[in-house]
Amino acid sequence: DQQRDELQNFIAERGLDVKTVCEHFGIDALIQIEAAKLTAVKQEIETLAKTGMTA
Repeated sequence: DQQRDELQNFIAERGLDVKTVCEHFGIDALIQIEAAKLTAVKQEIETLAKTGMTA
């Protein structure tokens, strides 16, 4: 899934862990994120990275 791959790379580039991000959003897998919410989710991930959230 292209969206999932894109998000995985986006998360990794910011030094975050996919599992931690999923827990933050209350989901089991990135695939559960709706395409329409992708931009908002990326902004939230960016914020997590800036605040120093780590696994």
